[in-house]
Amino acid sequence: MVDSVILTFDLPPTGLLAQATSATEVDLTWSDNSDYDSGYEVERRAASGSFQRIATLAANATAYTDGNASPSTTYEYRVRGLNAAGFTAYSDITTTTTPPDTAPRPLGSVTAVAADPSRLGYAYAASADVGLIVFDVSAAASPRAVAAAALPVSSQPAGLKVSGDLAVIPARHVVAVYDLGEPTAPVRVATITVPAVDVAIMGDYLYLCDEYNGLVTFDVSDPWNPRQQATVLPVMGYEMDVAGGDIWVAALSELRGVATQPPWSPSLLGFVPTSICQVVCGTPAHAFVFSGAALRVIDVADPLRPLEVGSLTTDAVRLTSLSALNQQVCATWYYQALASRGLWMYDVSDPTRPVLLSNVWTQGGAYDVSAIEVGPHDKRCYVADGTAGFTVVDVTDPTRPRVVGNCRTM
Repeated sequence: MVDSVILTFDLPPTGLLAQATSATEVDLTWSDNSDYDSGYEVERRAASGSFQRIATLAANATAYTDGNASPSTTYEYRVRGLNAAGFTAYSDITTTTTPPDTAPRPLGSVTAVAADPSRLGYAYAASADVGLIVFDVSAAASPRAVAAAALPVSSQPAGLKVSGDLAVIPARHVVAVYDLGEPTAPVRVATITVPAVDVAIMGDYLYLCDEYNGLVTFDVSDPWNPRQQATVLPVMGYEMDVAGGDIWVAALSELRGVATQPPWSPSLLGFVPTSICQVVCGTPAHAFVFSGAALRVIDVADPLRPLEVGSLTTDAVRLTSLSALNQQVCATWYYQALASRGLWMYDVSDPTRPVLLSNVWTQGGAYDVSAIEVGPHDKRCYVADGTAGFTVVDVTDPTRPRVVGNCRTM
């Protein structure tokens, strides 16, 4: 007869200690009091936030290094054990404060940017050198980088999407998923091995544009454990966005719609033939694409029969990103003849006749743009400005956009 083992814990972890070893790292140690543990969970909170899980460790672990801390920040930590029977009680809470970072850290070349209407006081960007960067933009004239979380591999970010507590960076070979439950203490919680060039977030589902295979869907209701939900749809593209409740993919020779209901079985919708589609952004009724040296307006009210209703030639300008704001479309651009970059504003109040309203130069690369309305008299574009960092442009008057703020270090 084989004796059975009852899975239980006698005591929670004890003796938890935290020591800030640098401005961005904290070492944790504790005592393992169980013979039956299968792992440990480590949780952290900043002074004004709630506890967030930052790591799940293997059995018998007694140490962990938190490498995603921010300078001059007080953190509280706690640990609990787990096995098939459940969790132990938490350890006692321990507290430590990271020292200030004595030298400003360059942001590197910022190539992606995002904003979220649910958190108007923050904006987000990505660079290969730093990873995910969180900015305090409560004052447009003086944006401050307040936190960062590294990429899982050394790679150039291809984009950035933020929705609620979720931030996602496609980095060519992998996709990094971050928890923004406490915006000033972001945590990278998962890495998806898909060579994605862009992503879209809809509710608890993440759609990845795999440049080699097509559209891939993941359930991220538990962001620590993304689960692939559907077979790959054979629609390869460069960029995608949500328009009219569906996803529209800027593909090699078409703008292609994808129905996301049910999310575990997306299906192809209609398409509009184009030359190479480089960028796309969406509104409830229209998709805007740059294709064939022109800004093109696509009516997606009937997603099975999308229809081009307007266009505007942009001559020698190459648009690098599009973002919609009310009745305007904001575009970052590169003018090859003058080697200049910046932001263009288009009036699309009449979709059949888009009109160029204005432009403003920026100092760096102008790789990406995210437009947002902070208030009735405060409309902004956040620009991923390459080696010039993160730039804020006031577009409250779209005929007179003004560069009002910039940040290059943290």
